[in-house]
Amino acid sequence: MESHTNNENKIKDDVKDSLKSVVLFTKSSSCSNIRGRLSGQQLPMWVQGVLLYNSPCAGWKNSSSHWMDGLSMMSSFGIHKRGLDISYTKKTLRSEESNRENTTETPVPVDTSEGNAVSIYEPTTQTRFNGGFKKLPSFEKNMEIKDNCNSAFYHFGDLVMATHESAFDRVVDPDFLETRDLIDMSHLFCLKSAVPLKDHNGDYYNLAASMVTGNKYHFIKFKRPSSEVIYGSNNFPSETKFVATIPSRFPGHIGYFHTFGMTDNYLIFCEQPLAYQVDKLKRHKSEGKSFRDCLEWIPQERNHFHIVDKKSGRSLEMNYTTDRPYFFFNFVNCYESGGHLVVDIWSTMGLNQSKIMRFVLPLNYTDEGINLNPSQWGDATAIRRNEIINLLPSVLTRDAGMENPRINPYFNFRRYNYTYVVGWIHGMNPKNPYSNAITKIDVESSVMTSWKTDNEDEHPSEIVFVPNPAWTTEDDGILISCVSNARNGPGSYLVFINARNMQEVARVHFDEAIPFGVHTHFIQRFL
Repeated sequence: MESHTNNENKIKDDVKDSLKSVVLFTKSSSCSNIRGRLSGQQLPMWVQGVLLYNSPCAGWKNSSSHWMDGLSMMSSFGIHKRGLDISYTKKTLRSEESNRENTTETPVPVDTSEGNAVSIYEPTTQTRFNGGFKKLPSFEKNMEIKDNCNSAFYHFGDLVMATHESAFDRVVDPDFLETRDLIDMSHLFCLKSAVPLKDHNGDYYNLAASMVTGNKYHFIKFKRPSSEVIYGSNNFPSETKFVATIPSRFPGHIGYFHTFGMTDNYLIFCEQPLAYQVDKLKRHKSEGKSFRDCLEWIPQERNHFHIVDKKSGRSLEMNYTTDRPYFFFNFVNCYESGGHLVVDIWSTMGLNQSKIMRFVLPLNYTDEGINLNPSQWGDATAIRRNEIINLLPSVLTRDAGMENPRINPYFNFRRYNYTYVVGWIHGMNPKNPYSNAITKIDVESSVMTSWKTDNEDEHPSEIVFVPNPAWTTEDDGILISCVSNARNGPGSYLVFINARNMQEVARVHFDEAIPFGVHTHFIQRFL
């Protein structure tokens, strides 16, 4: 009898979670200048500007078969007068892909179930190499990669751009969300990271890949924008420099990457055993497939770190290899410390098993057969055997199942203590310790402090950390998150949290749904 009751409860939970995911992942409609209602305290004067949130929830008709292939629905929140004046605008990005979608009346079902949403991390095919390298066909320049730009935003000078992992970006107006110029970089590369990094001197770097003359990765530098130049599609990107090129070690494949790492002096790329099959990538759109359908898992391979000197473009010759295969998605932060590179990265070893791991890569490696890392790095060891340094990580989080780690931007590429995470898609499971919460993690002690939503139907987005300009500690700032409601769309709201004690400062309600999305971006504007 008890077993029967448990089965009934499990079925009810599965149905409830399925309904929840259907609401979160369904098409969202546009709105303009919806006024918000502030409850709680007024915000600090320095929390003013525009919060942008990118989501693939603008709908799917013709060529999408997975949530992450959906059209971009952009959200913009104008935050003024210490929170007393907050407005919400939501629009579809007018990409060439969305124009094509609007000309067809034949819908194609999109798998938006919780299981498949989570499975953006889970490749469907395993590949084993039999040795030898096949001659690759020429990569067609007219390969149709979508310009949905549905993942993130970044700004370069006066340009604000929606971006994704393709060679295309779209200039958008951050206040009114009007779609402007297409930035086409397909003459430089085919794929790129969705998260370019801004150096402390203002230069931008990104990781890209090309497949025209062999499968290669490229580190690219975009010289810092000039305040005297008005940028547009006619002059961006300008002064572009290929810092380094790294050949893929996989025959017929190019490794998947979403982000990369950077320190004051080095660029860090990890080639992982999750890789695009290049022939499938060429045909994916004509066959109605998503990017995910082109990914293959290569279980006998390990992750290889490549370290490039930012000034010289020289790659360190040592082969840094992990102890086992991991799937890496988001770099949390990287920094230099005493002749070592500390690389903190979001990793998973299975469904809902994501944790933050620390790899410590020694830059001086003459000795063999001993741990080259000081004891201060704990379980993060590095042992050289011939021309290979075998890396074991230190696990920084006790519980698994988090996503979208963010830190105080003042501490990018610096030694730091805190990162802030959410459950994101893993949070569809209410038993996940990060579900319905924003969690502060001390990466040195693994101590966690959380702010929780009111109920399990509310799902916070990736946070933005707005630092106090007069900061005295690393966690002196305000976190902002968009909270989507899985059962009652108009029950969505913005929440503002004290980053030090994780107490809610205020929230702003709108009579309009906030679509569940991917990355956030904040443009600070205050005098």
